[in-house]
Amino acid sequence: MFEQHFANYLMEKQKISETQYVLVQEQQKISRVKLGLIAVAEKLISNEQAEELNLLQKSTDRRFGDLAIEKGYLTPEQVDFMLEKQGNPYLQLMQILTENNVFSVDELEELLNDYIVDNGFQAKDLEVLKNGDLDSIIALFIKTDNSLVNDYLALAVRNVIRFINSRPLVNKVQVVKEYSAGNLSYQRLTGDNELLLGFASNDNELLEIASAFAKEDFNQLDEDSFDSVCEFINCINGLFATELSHNDVILEIMPPAFGPNQKLSGPEGVFIVPMSLNGKQVDLIAVVNGQVDQ
Repeated sequence: MFEQHFANYLMEKQKISETQYVLVQEQQKISRVKLGLIAVAEKLISNEQAEELNLLQKSTDRRFGDLAIEKGYLTPEQVDFMLEKQGNPYLQLMQILTENNVFSVDELEELLNDYIVDNGFQAKDLEVLKNGDLDSIIALFIKTDNSLVNDYLALAVRNVIRFINSRPLVNKVQVVKEYSAGNLSYQRLTGDNELLLGFASNDNELLEIASAFAKEDFNQLDEDSFDSVCEFINCINGLFATELSHNDVILEIMPPAFGPNQKLSGPEGVFIVPMSLNGKQVDLIAVVNGQVDQ
């Protein structure tokens, strides 16, 4: 999630080209982070030591970690730590950009610091963004004054990643007084809280959700494709209602609804998480005590 946002930031700042951005997207699907890069990125060894071990690997056909322990550069515990981080998305991005000679590790670290400042994060957030823990990263992007909304939207984003797109480009939550949608699928929760969750798009971008969730190719937004999006929302709401019921918060799930040219409002505003799914812009929306009008 974060690595997509950072790669997009680099392209918007013209630090990488569109071609390089596409390269990142394709290679991240298949790349596995090398231990040498992890060791350097985590400042466990120097670049020179990593190069030395890489050369030794070519002549001895032994694993990087074993050689590093033998040379006294790393402990067995440090190697175990590095092995756990091989699937880290940010480190995958770093590897792709450094191996293709786009940036050095130091240059990427400088750009990452620029990203932190430009996107309103704090210095202490840096390690959270880099460590790859999804829940912690989502909490940085979805931060409002309403803890219930934070939990609601975070659950929805996790399920987008689980069921719809494993690498969405998710932006920080926004709050607006009113929201107009070209197409909207939504569902209400009533009871101890009055909530609404929906997905909206200007045109037919909701097909990204409909097709992925139904595992069926939809070509137009019709009753069938809208129903698929509504089923996905119902799945999220079912999980959320069950979760809250453990704390004796009772919610009733209402029938979902959909349609074009909808307007949303609420006393606390409309909470929006903009996201790009395969290049298609979709908004995740939550409203407390919301109203829907045409």
